[in-house]
Amino acid sequence: MGSHCYSSSVSVPAHTFAAEIPDFLTEEECKLIVHLAKLKGLQKSQILPTEDYEEAMEMIEISQMDIFNLLDHNQDGQLQLKEVLTHTRLGNGRWMTPENIREMYTAVKADPDGNGVLSLEEFKQLNIRDFHKYMGSQKVKMSDLVRNSQHTWLYQGEGAHQVMRAIRQRVMRLTRLPPEIVEHSEPLQVVRYDQGGHYHAHMDSGPVFPETACSHTKLVANESAPFETSCRYVTVLFYLNNVTGGGETVFPIADNRTYEEMSLIQNDIDLRDTRKNCDKGNLRVKPQQGTAVFWYNYLSDGEGWVGELDDFALHGGCLVTQGTKWIANNWINVDPNRRRQQQFQQEMERFCAVASGDGRLLLFALSHPGATTKLTLFEGAVHGLSWAPRPGLPPDTAAALLASGPDGEMLWLDVTHRPGQAPWVRLMGRYLLPPCKQRWHTCATFLPQEGLLVCGDRRGSLLLFPCSSSSGWAAESTSIVNGGTDPVVEDSSNELEPSCLLHKGALPLESPLSVLFGLHGKTGVTSVTIHRGYIYSTGRDGVYRQLRLRDQQLEVLQKHRPCKGLQWIEELHFTLDGDLLVLGFHADNFVVWSNRTSENIHCIPCGGGHRSWSYFSSPLGEVFAFIKSGDVMLYHREAEPCEQQVLLESLHGREITCVRRLGAVQVPGRATVNVFVTGSEDTTTCVLVLSQNSRAAVPLARLSDHISSVRTLAFATGPGDEGFGDEGLSALLFSAGGRAQIECYRLLCTGDTAAQSAVACQVMHVASHRLDKHWEQKKNRHKLVKMDPETRYMSLSVVSGTSTKQLPTPWKFLAAACSDGSVRIFGLLEAARKLVLVAESFHHQRCVLKVEAFLHTWAGGERRHLLCSGATDGSIAFWDITGPIKDAADALHQAEGEMQPLALEAPLVTVMAHSCGVNSLHIRQTPEGPYLVASGSDDGSIHVCLLEEALGRAEATAGTCLQVLERVCRPCAHAAHVTGIRVLRPDLLLSASVDQRLTLWNRCPGELVPLSTTFFHVPDLAELDCWEVEAGGELRYYCVLCGQGLEMLCGTAPSKPPPQEAPQ
Repeated sequence: MGSHCYSSSVSVPAHTFAAEIPDFLTEEECKLIVHLAKLKGLQKSQILPTEDYEEAMEMIEISQMDIFNLLDHNQDGQLQLKEVLTHTRLGNGRWMTPENIREMYTAVKADPDGNGVLSLEEFKQLNIRDFHKYMGSQKVKMSDLVRNSQHTWLYQGEGAHQVMRAIRQRVMRLTRLPPEIVEHSEPLQVVRYDQGGHYHAHMDSGPVFPETACSHTKLVANESAPFETSCRYVTVLFYLNNVTGGGETVFPIADNRTYEEMSLIQNDIDLRDTRKNCDKGNLRVKPQQGTAVFWYNYLSDGEGWVGELDDFALHGGCLVTQGTKWIANNWINVDPNRRRQQQFQQEMERFCAVASGDGRLLLFALSHPGATTKLTLFEGAVHGLSWAPRPGLPPDTAAALLASGPDGEMLWLDVTHRPGQAPWVRLMGRYLLPPCKQRWHTCATFLPQEGLLVCGDRRGSLLLFPCSSSSGWAAESTSIVNGGTDPVVEDSSNELEPSCLLHKGALPLESPLSVLFGLHGKTGVTSVTIHRGYIYSTGRDGVYRQLRLRDQQLEVLQKHRPCKGLQWIEELHFTLDGDLLVLGFHADNFVVWSNRTSENIHCIPCGGGHRSWSYFSSPLGEVFAFIKSGDVMLYHREAEPCEQQVLLESLHGREITCVRRLGAVQVPGRATVNVFVTGSEDTTTCVLVLSQNSRAAVPLARLSDHISSVRTLAFATGPGDEGFGDEGLSALLFSAGGRAQIECYRLLCTGDTAAQSAVACQVMHVASHRLDKHWEQKKNRHKLVKMDPETRYMSLSVVSGTSTKQLPTPWKFLAAACSDGSVRIFGLLEAARKLVLVAESFHHQRCVLKVEAFLHTWAGGERRHLLCSGATDGSIAFWDITGPIKDAADALHQAEGEMQPLALEAPLVTVMAHSCGVNSLHIRQTPEGPYLVASGSDDGSIHVCLLEEALGRAEATAGTCLQVLERVCRPCAHAAHVTGIRVLRPDLLLSASVDQRLTLWNRCPGELVPLSTTFFHVPDLAELDCWEVEAGGELRYYCVLCGQGLEMLCGTAPSKPPPQEAPQ
């Protein structure tokens, strides 16, 4: 009959096809099972077809040709009666016979020649709706159905009737299967066949295909499968009474040498018809009370696991000719996919912990709730319980439990699973939470390979504790023998005395190594988890934070606010495809928010936030359960096919207002990738990679600290932050925009061959500054000019060369153009995470649109920090900010980071470059020393001036002097605002405009000559960034443009400038 597997996991020794075991059940047990089934109530095993059968069949979308190919089993181009019979058994629940098929052919005029065979041409002439209409019009009796019986299910798990438990354990010994497999199988099915009852030949289990999922492991596997079947590895059938007439169990093809489905029907004799042809089956078992029949439904896969379906296990229930027949079925469920079966068993072996107000704790496995470990932990109430997977322990058999009690005491317990027995418990450590009103923990996790424990408390604090290496105290009942080998253990409840109270004193009470007090406000920390070496925490303050561990101290890298209104964040889920899902409550809904798409992917109405809830999602659907007013509420929604396909995911929800290139990363085996940062009107900043060989931009990180639009970006690099090196890219990122807000981050990007983007990005939030908070913090704020709440930072520029020996502390300085008419200078001390306003000037008296800082070094090594600013009136002012920066550094050093803003001196020189606003500005030093200052305006003009710096000799002009050597203006260079400009070389300029033209200009004496123009696709151009690469004697430049989209272009120009004619 084929070989079956034999291993320690799911198989038995060699056996006959079907083993008949007399007296497996006693007469009293049989009567009790029948009595329990009657008490519970039986239902019809198969109901009659509904009246809407025709409508339901019309909803199935399948072509007529597909139907023919499906029925043509031997692919000979003709449909024989037995081929049609094979596929129409369950058409409307009716058991079809050859006579039924002939009657149907006659009714729908399907077989003109009456030979019982349909050719392809004859089949094409048919109307399939006529078949459905005929089937729906037929009166079907119970005797015409595939199955005519009644049945019910009886529970056999923990707490069931002792006879039901005894039968399950008897089956366990019979099959020699592990207890965890038998215990997690289907309940006992009890079936009643009255006179005339039958069950035509069938398989208890379904076929094994890659697209098929087992019913018992489908949800745990979290996989999408179009078909579902019952995976019943073993069948144990019990006869509960003696049948007066008929009712045998028949195996039609037992002991056959070969199996062919079409051979079951020969000369109009169907061996599967148990009403007419039971006597023609190869093996028949007569029902005798107490007898059990045992067989396998699958063959072995040759590797000790379940293989293909055993076709010879086909069986049925013969017609009951007199009296009543009672049987029961025990099916043992095993998934042919070993991985899915193991996942299912691990899920079923989960622990459950229940604590009370008097300090007691109950521990048990969900599969054995009767085998309980009882402990007394505290003299008072247990305020908090949480599970935490612990490194070094197998997650399917052990876990760590944290319990909080009175006076902030927290215990760490290791719990280990023992099949069929109460869990084994070891007290591992004691901890003391910081004093607060609600002094208990809410969540915890262990740091892999660090020997540390991170937990959150009800006060919103995040705590770091050491993990003690002590062996702890083991709680174990003397009634349980260590190393017991009997896999079948009756229910046991073990009271462990003396309690943990007598053994806690042997362990020290550990204090936290690091405390971030009130990190998530007063509403508490809801979850803490580890992902790729970083710590993530969530809270009911609407924020989740990313942290790292440095020198055994917790350090916040950045915080994220997923979306407006989501104040109650519960958990974070990291998906296999790289997305981060945020689970929480928004208004009266439970929402699942995607970090990748920045939108809610699931929204479930539940009436508001709930403390007791559970959520599960898979490709098949989603399930959300919660407790409301003492009732357990369940929401279930099956997955629907997506009618939309995202061709290219968006980076932002609104216009991209600024873009900056951080640099390039070389990844072995991959093309060079460029790292960019973009800011948008949607208030977010995005770090992304864009390959020169790919059209796709892959986000690495999204920063959402701004409360208004992000208008400008700037990078700062210095000693140790060279921007590109063997380890990757490192820089300080400044972002600014609406509501006068500046945010500062430290970026570190390195190559990662395992990542989809080939780059891993670490972001650490360094500091932030808002003018409204700055003024509110001043004690004499009534004497200061109040800031306009609508003030926006229009442009940023980092003052380079300030982290040197010239300054007493390593401050970095940042210039900002402000919409309230001021130019402001900020100082950043990264180590102290301080961003301070140090100087300002309202010289322009109107909105300042652009600032650009540059550094001039004299021959003797002296440095001068210069600043250029452009306003809405078209003027460009040049400042010497060397003195204010030195004064600010001294003041900050003496005042430990606090100071009153200094006033900037008047500009050195002011040039009226345009008739309206300066929308773009760039400065580049020529090899000869002077500086080229290029600007673009709202009126479409381009202005270029050549500046030379000199030291003033007279006392009245001591310091820096600027002299304009040359000015060139090109009116109407573009048809719209010039929002991007770059000086590539002293003789080459690049400009971009809202007219969607990118133009390369040759700077000649006294004029600008266009060399080439390229049209780009980004509407409403906001900004341009550019970088150059020397390649093969040519200057190759790359441009990235942003606006209503993002685009990268590449162009070339002659490496050497063309000869210039002398000016006339």
